[in-house]
Amino acid sequence: MLAGRIKFTIIRNKSGLNKITPSFDLYIEKSPGNKILVLHGKKRAFNKTTNFLISLSKAANDRDSNMCVGKLRANNERTRFVLYDNGANYSKMKTF
Repeated sequence: MLAGRIKFTIIRNKSGLNKITPSFDLYIEKSPGNKILVLHGKKRAFNKTTNFLISLSKAANDRDSNMCVGKLRANNERTRFVLYDNGANYSKMKTF
């Protein structure tokens, strides 16, 4: 069964106070002008490497929120990115 085409839009907000910590919003368009927010990414300030918090809501500002999906982190050269989920760190898990 083919559902047809799906249109996604990414909007960057880099105005006002967001110049240091820009945000990115991923929307799905159901009909022209009718956008639904799918993901929200916000650059986190004061980190050694580029670090984005990814959430399902614009209001979720910390990793402990239920709306937080994870984070996106870059290496020092910004050539590789790693996506972390909100789960436990595998290197800190206890083995039985």
